[in-house]
Amino acid sequence: MDYKLLKTDLRRSNRRILKIEDYINSKSDREGFLVRKIDDIKGRGVFTTKPIEKGEFLFEYRGNLTTVDPGFNEYAFEFLWNSRKCWIDASNDDKSLGRLVNDDENDSNSIVKRIMVGGLPHLCFYAKRTISEGEEVTFTYFKGEYDQFPWRLKVSTIYFRIC
Repeated sequence: MDYKLLKTDLRRSNRRILKIEDYINSKSDREGFLVRKIDDIKGRGVFTTKPIEKGEFLFEYRGNLTTVDPGFNEYAFEFLWNSRKCWIDASNDDKSLGRLVNDDENDSNSIVKRIMVGGLPHLCFYAKRTISEGEEVTFTYFKGEYDQFPWRLKVSTIYFRIC
């Protein structure tokens, strides 16, 4: 085993983690993204301004960490931490990108991972595959009922001719 290469990989990994912690601690998003209105149903979305490699950190889903169920809230992200249900409530529009990532049930290009910073969980988006310049960043919310996600409804238009 080449320990020199392993040591170099660990240093690179630690630098990458430190950079992610910097974004989290400063409550800032990295460059390379812009927000654009899509339509009246989906609202706004996050788009890349440069290609993103698979596995690359995108940004944090920032908000208030709570163990109190916020009920139906389109900006609450539920997850387990220490065998307990928790939520990140991003209702407050702080101009962060994570709260604007839209759902794509079939071909999402990002995943969310929980990382620990300062002893607290933080939810971060990572590229699930290479994301092209100009592509919308998407995530599969979960396999819910279609009435919870009106943008998932498949609408068929039927025309009748009256004679």
